[in-house]
Amino acid sequence: PASKERFRWTASDGLQLVRTTGHGQRHMCATCGGVLTIVYDSQPDCIWPVAGALDDESVEDGEWYRVVHICCSMMQPWYRLPD
Repeated sequence: PASKERFRWTASDGLQLVRTTGHGQRHMCATCGGVLTIVYDSQPDCIWPVAGALDDESVEDGEWYRVVHICCSMMQPWYRLPD
């Protein structure tokens, strides 16, 4: 995730924040419907960008402040998380 106060859009024309789940909202493109982020209700100070929507050069060292595993309760029993 990125800090909400440090995250900046390079363009915001057609950008909408839409409630798509009971636990968060997503920034979506009103033109194509592409999903760009999720903002969880439990973490309103964080923006979770979709990795494919980022330009590598736009992320500075130290911009990301943690690495997480998500949806672990639904992973297959044979899968082992790396150390």
